[in-house]
Amino acid sequence: MIAKVDGATIDGLVEGYQKEVELYRSMLEITQMQSDGLRRDGDVREFVSLLQRKEDIVRSIDKLETGLQPLKRTWQQMPEEARNDSNGKATKLNHLLDTVIVLIEKIIRKERENERILQARRDQLGDDIALIDRGRRMHKAFAVASGPRFMDASR
Repeated sequence: MIAKVDGATIDGLVEGYQKEVELYRSMLEITQMQSDGLRRDGDVREFVSLLQRKEDIVRSIDKLETGLQPLKRTWQQMPEEARNDSNGKATKLNHLLDTVIVLIEKIIRKERENERILQARRDQLGDDIALIDRGRRMHKAFAVASGPRFMDASR
C-alpha cells in the first residue's frame, strides 16, 4: 500500500536537512580555518586541534541521518505526485538536498587542498631534517678529524 501525503514526514525531512545544512556549513568553516592556519604559519597543531570539532560534527550528522531514515523511507513510498504536491515543501527539501551536495563538494575540494599543503609541509620538514642530519654528520666528522690538541707547555 502506498502512503498518503504526510505533512509530518515532509516537515521532519525539511527540519532535519536544515540542521544538516548548518552542520555542513560549520564543517566547511572549520576546514577553511584549517587551511588558513596552514597557509598562515604552517602550524599543524591548530590543524589537529580543529579535527576534534570536525569529528563531533560528523557524529552529529550521522546521528541526524539515522533519525531521518524512517522519514526518508516513508517519503520514498509516497506516490510521485504526492511528493511533488507538498505545498512547496518538496521544493524546499530539494533545495536543501542540493545545498548539502554543494557543501560536501566544497568541503572535499578544501580537504584536498589542505592535503596538498600538508604534503608540501611534510616534504619540507623531511628536507629540513635531512639538512640537520647532514650538519650533524659533518660536525662529528670534523670533531673526529681534528681531534683534541694539546699544547706542550714546556717549550
